Amino acid sequence: MDIDDLAGALSTVTTVLRKGGWFVASIVHPCLPGRENGLSSWPPGAGYDSEGWWISPDHSPDGARIRVGATHRKLSTYLNALLDAGLEVEHFVEPPAPLPTYLLWRCRLR
Repeated sequence: MDIDDLAGALSTVTTVLRKGGWFVASIVHPCLPGRENGLSSWPPGAGYDSEGWWISPDHSPDGARIRVGATHRKLSTYLNALLDAGLEVEHFVEPPAPLPTYLLWRCRLR
């Protein structure tokens, strides 16, 4: 999820997959606004539409976001990138939680 070049990463995935091969991934849910321990998909003080790389010294001071930053993309950006790469989306999972915390998907190369 924090890869700078999402299209390039998915292009590599489709290069190494055989036709009909699966691509399975899990990310912090892009719709997660955060909670008391700071696990937020988008920058503190910004909104869901604020796509791009961010870092915050006040956000989870012991976590990776303070050391390496994070990249937020909207759900539609991920879905369109998968389709644009030639992957056929087969299944999505959002593990039970009061707020969606993680998003998992399974795709096949067409």
